[in-house]
Amino acid sequence: MAHSIENRVPFLDNEVVENSFNIPQKYLLQRKSPEGRNTEKYLLKKLTAGIFGNDFAFRDKMGFGIPLKEFFADRQFSEYLLDDILPGIRERGIFESNKIDQWLTGLSAITYHEMEALWIAITFEIWAKTYLDLSNENWDTPN
Repeated sequence: MAHSIENRVPFLDNEVVENSFNIPQKYLLQRKSPEGRNTEKYLLKKLTAGIFGNDFAFRDKMGFGIPLKEFFADRQFSEYLLDDILPGIRERGIFESNKIDQWLTGLSAITYHEMEALWIAITFEIWAKTYLDLSNENWDTPN
């Protein structure tokens, strides 16, 4: 991706790859966006703009968002979180469990950064349970 190589479906489709070799080089070089900024993948963005508009096609790069509030509101995940994850966070003592409890209680009002921190604490605990706790249980002690 550092060199604007798209190796995802549908970009790996044989016909797409074959036809891409017929695109004149002048269209493959970096061009200006409608706002005058340099942009990579100009031709792809120009084609996309015809369907979704310039604001979408030429927007800044961004990550893939996760609908965390909806995820936390799911009954099954909520039970898993309360029964399995939060006790581990409290016992491990790495994160401020009072703050985590506060965020979970006021989930609809927490900030983006608090939501990110909450997600990191939860995923860390899941990782720790899987890799730290289980690996410690399987260690052979020398006789």
